[in-house]
Amino acid sequence: MSAFVVSHDTIDKVIEAGIRTRVIEPDDATADGKLLLEENVRSVRYRYPEDPNDLPGPILGDGVTFDDYVNAYTFLRSDASTGELKGAVECLDYQSCELPDWETSHAGRMVRAIEDRLARTQATGWGH
Repeated sequence: MSAFVVSHDTIDKVIEAGIRTRVIEPDDATADGKLLLEENVRSVRYRYPEDPNDLPGPILGDGVTFDDYVNAYTFLRSDASTGELKGAVECLDYQSCELPDWETSHAGRMVRAIEDRLARTQATGWGH
């Protein structure tokens, strides 16, 4: 299995899905996004332990580390469709599952809750 560090845009869509499904509070969006991104980076580092800053994913500028990349994250609202949000959540889940503790981690449980609520709300619409 391969893994990569996801983009800030992917995290924005996951957080947007979490807000729309009421798993994430808007005031916690940036902090929760950083948590999810940090776990994704940790998973990719687990999969590719040779060099913690030579990971598949976004091209970082000279001297910028993946820790800097996580810390630079700031949530931006997304007008993505339900399908796009669902795809982003599934992508993050797949790209973060290398760690043995992913399913039981706070980030893993958050992603699972978003996935579960997305599945339930798709048939009835947001907020039902």
